[in-house]
Amino acid sequence: MWRIDSLGHASWLLDSGSTRILTDPVFRDVFEGGSVCHCPSRQLSGPISVDAVYLSHRHLDHFDPETLASFPKQLPIFAPPDELTIAALKQLGFTDLRIMQPFGRHVLNDVEIFPISSPSESFMECAALFRSPSGSIFNQV
Repeated sequence: MWRIDSLGHASWLLDSGSTRILTDPVFRDVFEGGSVCHCPSRQLSGPISVDAVYLSHRHLDHFDPETLASFPKQLPIFAPPDELTIAALKQLGFTDLRIMQPFGRHVLNDVEIFPISSPSESFMECAALFRSPSGSIFNQV
């Protein structure tokens, strides 16, 4: 059975029992130059141990360079095929970038990830179906 913990806005900790995936991590309470905050406010402490990070798109309420910089650089990062997102992740030093092809199948341990594209005129956004032997989760972003 999946365990799902909300960490605020689009940040979800998905735990299949053997694989932990963090979606769209934004750990700061006030971000986007102070124009956005979590309601209610929250505090996160200590590093979160995960097997991978899933990034849906490059909006700053889903893609926070300061939060991402706190993760090990060898951590697998699943990202949409967006040039700016990929360039930013490389600049942050990540070495295991897994570029998601929409409607493709991506595997991490016992979890299958099926990104579902929601293209706009300027960038790719990907919702996802996460499937494991313990069930399925749809993250609509």
